[in-house]
Amino acid sequence: MSSILLKKSEKFPLFDGWGEGYYAASVSLSERDNVIEYIKNQQQHHAAANFESEMKALYRKAGLPWHDNDIK
Repeated sequence: MSSILLKKSEKFPLFDGWGEGYYAASVSLSERDNVIEYIKNQQQHHAAANFESEMKALYRKAGLPWHDNDIK
């Protein structure tokens, strides 16, 4: 959901914008267990790969094209 929609939504009256360095994405219910395991082990994931290389891998896995300005 975009920050514009969140700011306008009555469900999020205190939302003032995304924090710097945060990322959000939606995933399908079929990936729920994988996401839970990822979160449990994210400290290990981040020790092995930086954010950009991890995002590039996620894009590749999803079949999406990567553009260098996607995370800037």
